[in-house]
Amino acid sequence: MVEASIPDAAADMWPLFLHEAAQSHRATFPSRADEYGRGIRTKLETTLAVRPDDVDEAYRSLHGWRRLEPDVDLIACPCVAVDWPAEDADELALRLPFSSFTRWVNLLGWAALAIGNLQLVAPEDEVVLAAGLAWERG
Repeated sequence: MVEASIPDAAADMWPLFLHEAAQSHRATFPSRADEYGRGIRTKLETTLAVRPDDVDEAYRSLHGWRRLEPDVDLIACPCVAVDWPAEDADELALRLPFSSFTRWVNLLGWAALAIGNLQLVAPEDEVVLAAGLAWERG
């Protein structure tokens, strides 16, 4: 076992996320904004200000980032590295810290398996599944 890290993307990925959220809701937002709950409506209002150049830069960066070849076969990290929030916590304030160990996996399109708060991550499904099976067998 060795310590490893994944470099950050070369550009901000939030314009990409916001752009895709806007595309997913384009048939109903903003025309039916009043039908959305406060949390999602606030998120989608943010999408209206995303600049196309920032979206393009994020996509270019993502395509380069997805060519990353890690120095290790398997990465083990927590799923969540913050205290569990109160039931009435503000989701918008928690989104970034709560998803910091899972967001990058989704963006890279890698495989991951959660076992409690342990996340096993690799570019290949087979590696993650084999590690999960080995964990289960002890």
